[in-house]
Amino acid sequence: MCEFVRGVTFRAAEAHDLPMPGFVPILRAGNIGDGLDLENDLLWVPSSRVRPEQYLQPGDIAVCLSSGSPRLVGKSAQLKEPFVGAVGAFCGIVRPAKSICGDYIAHWLRSPDFVEWRDSQARGVNIQNLRFSQFEKIRLPLPTLSEQKRIVAALEEQLVELDSARAAAKAQLEATQALPGALLREVFDSSETKEWPTKTLNEVSVINPRRPKIDRSDSASTSFVPMESVSINGAGIAEMQVRPYGKVRKGYTYFEEGDVLFAKITPCMQNGKHAIARDLIDGFGFGSTEFHVLRASNEVLPEWIHCFLSRPPLLQQATSFFTGSVGQQRLPKDYLANLKLPLPSLDRQKNTITAIKERFAEVDRTHLVLESQLHQLNLLAEKLLEAAFSGQSSM
Repeated sequence: MCEFVRGVTFRAAEAHDLPMPGFVPILRAGNIGDGLDLENDLLWVPSSRVRPEQYLQPGDIAVCLSSGSPRLVGKSAQLKEPFVGAVGAFCGIVRPAKSICGDYIAHWLRSPDFVEWRDSQARGVNIQNLRFSQFEKIRLPLPTLSEQKRIVAALEEQLVELDSARAAAKAQLEATQALPGALLREVFDSSETKEWPTKTLNEVSVINPRRPKIDRSDSASTSFVPMESVSINGAGIAEMQVRPYGKVRKGYTYFEEGDVLFAKITPCMQNGKHAIARDLIDGFGFGSTEFHVLRASNEVLPEWIHCFLSRPPLLQQATSFFTGSVGQQRLPKDYLANLKLPLPSLDRQKNTITAIKERFAEVDRTHLVLESQLHQLNLLAEKLLEAAFSGQSSM
């Protein structure tokens, strides 16, 4: 029914991020979504690395065969238009025979039946893998070609309407995700804010304060915040860990209750991995060495500093001040120290923070509703695929 074509192998030194004469674009797992992304995140390799049969043809189905992320393994998308390119070694091509309706195979590879088969086949602790030798053993009874086309036509008529609803839900979600940044801009970029006095962060906080001497048993439970525990977009600490003091007292960043933790390394910095340390065991904790710590003076609330530093325009501007090599770039302490912070009275700070939290809570509630709607739409898509192929496949 199908030909299976392995992806292109190449050395890392041969690949380029930009097109070059005599080079061919390579799609990878990240290019496989609801469709094939033929424009973004491409690698370019010498054409000598690509065999004739490895070039993608309209109707081909690109499949991710290996990944450190289980959710990507087995993910597929069909090429709907001419494209001079190929897929990388961790992917492969399923090429339906001319006597088969390729769209029928493409939809089946997204069906619950295939997902169940994939989950029973993928192996590996850190890397999940599928092999084409496994695909070859799939028994897929086919109706007549005319029936395949009828099933595809009926399914796609339903999916077009559903995809439109999903696209609308995703657009609403994206708009909702941008609201917190817009709310912060309303506060810190308003005409009223420009009338407030300003001070540098260095004047109203201690940045990376010294750690005091601590007399504590090595077995004592101690709060710990790794970078992965901090949510993006300034949403806070998702999960506080607890570790023995002896395991964290050396080699980590010290902070105290109410300190602002600011991720200094890319991409965590611009992704908004910043939070206020709260509910710490005995009032202090430790965390990633990739945090700057800001301890507010009695002139300013930690929440005021946190909101000020969480603004997307500021985070984007900060990337221009990175130091270090690509992939390990960090924002120096001096950048934060010299930022000018609008400084109204403490009462005004408190009232404004309360209003911000209330509006953020509204955004969170809206976000949950939209996520639920999108989840239900995705479940409906699965049910449509299941109904379309009910009784049609056998593993």
